[in-house]
Amino acid sequence: MFVSFFLISIFVCLDQYSKFLVETKYQVPFDLIPGFIELRYSQNTGIAFSLFDSYPLLLTVINSVIIVTFLVFFLKNHHESLFANLPSILIIAGGLGNLIDRYIKGYVVDFINPSFIDFAIFNLADTFLNIGVALFIMEIIFNAKPRT
Repeated sequence: MFVSFFLISIFVCLDQYSKFLVETKYQVPFDLIPGFIELRYSQNTGIAFSLFDSYPLLLTVINSVIIVTFLVFFLKNHHESLFANLPSILIIAGGLGNLIDRYIKGYVVDFINPSFIDFAIFNLADTFLNIGVALFIMEIIFNAKPRT
């Protein structure tokens, strides 16, 4: 359990540090990988693709409830295998990374802009969340017990 919470802490710190760097150290926009990924600072009061941006307080409350729910699920279903815990670790870390922004700043700092495609600007926490959800869905699909 210690390793899982240590990893959550590391992922949250990476997310927060990357946002700090973009806000304070880098002149953005900046081509990180020219023609592929650009750093572009954005303040997102909504969720993915800036949806529901008129309801930041509601989103903060919903985000908090989801994280607490997932944390309870994680504590009740903790496995010895780090790999089995990875989806929960990533989802909790990603949720916390964005929740910290919402509580402290009132918005989420986004900065990763895939310049090779017309897509939303996102951050490391969003990446952790998406990978965690994908792994969680794969876990459900591939480890589902047949009904008898």
